[in-house]
Amino acid sequence: MAFFFLPLIVLPLQAQWLESTEDWVMVHHHQADAANVQAILEAVYLSYNDISSNLGLQFHGKLEIYLAGKPAEFGELTDWKLPVWSQGVALTDKKMVVLKSPRYSGSKINLSKAAVHEFIHIFLASEVGRIPLWMNEGLAVMLSGEGYFDDAALSSASMTGKFIPFREMEQVLRFSPAEAQLAYQQALAVTRYWVTQFGWSSVQKFLWSVKAGDDWDHAFLQATGLWLDEFENEWLKKAGGRYKYSALKDLNFFFSWVFVPLIILGGVFAYFRRRRIVKKWKQEEEFFDYGDY
Repeated sequence: MAFFFLPLIVLPLQAQWLESTEDWVMVHHHQADAANVQAILEAVYLSYNDISSNLGLQFHGKLEIYLAGKPAEFGELTDWKLPVWSQGVALTDKKMVVLKSPRYSGSKINLSKAAVHEFIHIFLASEVGRIPLWMNEGLAVMLSGEGYFDDAALSSASMTGKFIPFREMEQVLRFSPAEAQLAYQQALAVTRYWVTQFGWSSVQKFLWSVKAGDDWDHAFLQATGLWLDEFENEWLKKAGGRYKYSALKDLNFFFSWVFVPLIILGGVFAYFRRRRIVKKWKQEEEFFDYGDY
C-alpha cells in the first residue's frame, strides 16, 4: 500500500516545476516566474568565461538552479537551515543553487547576479575545496558584478573600530542582518584590496595551492608573501582607514555620530547652566533686604 500511496503525494508536487536549460545550466521554476528564467540562464552561462579566466579554473559538471515560489519550498530545499534574511544559497555538495522568488520575498535584488554569485560558491567548492569565507564571499560578490551595496556599514565600522575579524566571518549565518551586511561589504573590500595589491595571479596561486592540499596560511604565504594574519592587519591599517574619510561625507553617519551627540551634549550643558543660575538667584535672595521697598 505504501509503495502505491507515495507517488500520489510526490507527483503533483513534481508536476509544479518547469525546467529551462542552457547547455550545462538548468533552472527549475514555476510558470509565474518564467519571466526571470532566461535572464538567469544567460547571466550564468555568459559570465562563465570571465569567471574561469580570473580564477584560473575550469568548472566540471552541471549546475541546477531552483527558483522557490513560496517559503515552504525554499525551506524544504534548504532543510530549513538558513536565516530569514538569506535570499539564496549554494548547496555545494549537490551543485545546486536555491533562490527565493521575488514574488513572495519582496526582495529587489538582481536575481541574475544572485544566481552567478551562488554559482561561484559552487565553482570554488567543487574545483578547489573549502576556502576562507571572506574570500569566498568577496570573490562571489566581485565576480558576479554585484559590487558594493552601500559602504555606510564600512564607514561606521572604521569610525568605531568594529570591523569583523576574518576568522569570525566563518559564522556569518548566525549574524544579524546588520552584521551580515557589514560582513559581505568587508569581504568585498578585502578581496578587492588583495586583487589590487597582488593581482589575479595571486588569487590563482592561492586556489591552486589549496587544491593541491596546502593549508590556508601556507597557500596565502606562497601567493602573497604574507601570512593571513599579516594581510588582515595590513588591510586594517591601509585600506580600513580610507572609510573614515568616507564617513565624513556620509550625511546619515555624520548626523548620527556628530550632530546627535552634540545636541545631547548641548542639552546637558544647558541643564547644568540653568541649575547654576537658579542656585545663584537663591543665594542672592538670602541677602536681599525686602524691607527697603
